[in-house]
Amino acid sequence: MKTTFENKVITLILTFFTVNTSLVCAQREFWGIAQGIENNYQGVIFKLDSVGSNFQVVYSFDSTCFTPKSITLGGNGKLYITRPKSAINLPSKLFEFDVETGSSQSWDFFNDAPSFSSPTQGKLLEEDGYLYGATDCSANWNTGQRGKMYRFNLTTHTFEIRINNSTFLRPWSGMVKASNGLLFGLLHYIQFSSSEFYFGGLYSYNPVNNTFNYRVRFGEFGESLYPNAELTLHPNGKIYGTCYGSSVQIGAIFEFDPITNAYSEINSPQKPVGGLCNGPNGKLYGASYFGGEFGNGTLYEYDPILDTVQVKQNLYNPRGELLLASNNKMYGFAENFVYEYDPLADTLIVRHQFQPNNLGYYDTPTFGSIIETCKKPKFAPIDQDTITACENQFFNIVIQSNNTAHYRWQKNGVSIFAQQDSILSILSPTFADTGYYYCKLSNVCGETLTDTFYLKILPENTINQDITICDGESLTVGNETYSQPGIFSAFLTAQNGCDSIVTTNLTVNDLNAEIVSEGLQLSASNQPSNAQYQWVNCDENYVEIIGEINPDYTVIANGSYAVIVEQNECRDTSECVAVTTVGLSKPKYDKIDVYPNPADEYISILSNEKSQTVNIYTSSGQLIYLGDLNQHQKEISVKNWANGIYILKIGAIHSKITIQH
Repeated sequence: MKTTFENKVITLILTFFTVNTSLVCAQREFWGIAQGIENNYQGVIFKLDSVGSNFQVVYSFDSTCFTPKSITLGGNGKLYITRPKSAINLPSKLFEFDVETGSSQSWDFFNDAPSFSSPTQGKLLEEDGYLYGATDCSANWNTGQRGKMYRFNLTTHTFEIRINNSTFLRPWSGMVKASNGLLFGLLHYIQFSSSEFYFGGLYSYNPVNNTFNYRVRFGEFGESLYPNAELTLHPNGKIYGTCYGSSVQIGAIFEFDPITNAYSEINSPQKPVGGLCNGPNGKLYGASYFGGEFGNGTLYEYDPILDTVQVKQNLYNPRGELLLASNNKMYGFAENFVYEYDPLADTLIVRHQFQPNNLGYYDTPTFGSIIETCKKPKFAPIDQDTITACENQFFNIVIQSNNTAHYRWQKNGVSIFAQQDSILSILSPTFADTGYYYCKLSNVCGETLTDTFYLKILPENTINQDITICDGESLTVGNETYSQPGIFSAFLTAQNGCDSIVTTNLTVNDLNAEIVSEGLQLSASNQPSNAQYQWVNCDENYVEIIGEINPDYTVIANGSYAVIVEQNECRDTSECVAVTTVGLSKPKYDKIDVYPNPADEYISILSNEKSQTVNIYTSSGQLIYLGDLNQHQKEISVKNWANGIYILKIGAIHSKITIQH
């Protein structure tokens, strides 16, 4: 194949500026691993903003392991970093870092033979809940030492050795998954015996039956030497990679078809560093350690259709892999800066300039050390499975999220098109609003579903009451007080937390006890028909006059009298009325005669009338005798009565009796 090079001189633009990030940009960040940053030679985790600027160290590793080798973004949004052991008797570690909370944890690699447990620099591949990776062999083939393929269970956090074969030597890269379901990776060196060895290999691995096979043995038929970077799966289904070459070989780009096993290669710019990166235009991009106008490296483009390589930019000692970000731009590292390359516009911008450390060296990221994260919407949990709302009372619930662009509320799995913000609002809930609710949160990174809750509508309480109060009294309902007649509404809070609407029809009973007097006849005037009466003697502390419970009262002794009127639990007492005319007018004794008077043992009553009722009262109004006058004459024993004045009443005829023993 013909190799085509076109050196292109482009001035490197050093641009440092602050980016005003929107909500969309804020979800994307670059994370990576590096050594020597801030004089930390054990390594750090750093991050950059969505355009590769604003470098920030987030986590510094301790000295229990060497510099981290690879960083992988898991499907759970967490970072997984491999760290080789720092001493023969110490295990290597798999380190997990949560970019949201900053929390971390780590697990020791299997350590049955310490020389096996140094993880390779390749990125891990996530498949079916596992992270697949490999450990490197650190000694010759004839010592029995070899590499291993493992997988890590993301749920149980346990390692499982999958391949432990004497020919699985020096695994180098991470793996990619082809369309046939097989995983493909690279070995840096293969040696079967002292006379049979190869300068690298490309293998396939079947995760179903746990077998691996060599597909390409580099150097066997003149192939390039020493594959040294990640494999790339192109949209055309083929796998691409690079070989570093030898002292006399400048390096190569190779193409492998995982279906047909067809292999081909083309010379690349001198000494490619890192693998190839898919561009947004169907081409692949990479970097070389030598070449270019200044001899310090290039950024080149490979066209798999034309099978041509073209130098696009000059670089200074590029490091690691290129990354195609979601904005269709590429990001990579050189000796002392982070750069952004736009493959469509063919422009390159420096996004971050590293500063020299205390030894005069620039902080420099390690091989394959940058990834892009995208934060799906996060929200504060809804802690309640059931939420209650009150009938006909405004209800809302707010989703707390600082990185959501779009909201779509769902009820029983159906979108509520009128509810498309962070607040679910129901102006006047009815029982039809009962159901299961959740919200779909989305941004440029994807979609998140909130917790589901059940919305229960509680009934509104309506109370109607008819209340009668007495004049001068008041009625209090909730915070409202009424003293005048009318219809009133008040809102109270029931035990279930909902409003109770209380409607009161208030009647005020305006009793006014008044007395009209005519001679000895006293009458309660203008009173309701269902009123009750009780006449009292004002001179004797308003003592009730026994039996006088009618609207009219005939006075039988001089004094002051009042009437108490009651109706529907209301009560009013009239003013006292003085009567002083008892005995001044001659009674009609021609119809009744009482003797002896004064009396000692008995009295005799003579009357022209019969069939009359005889009432005898004490001077205080107490009824002491009640009987019938069935004949014209009647005797009544009084020998047990106390001395004093008594009033005899027969019909409208009154007579005084004196008892004196």
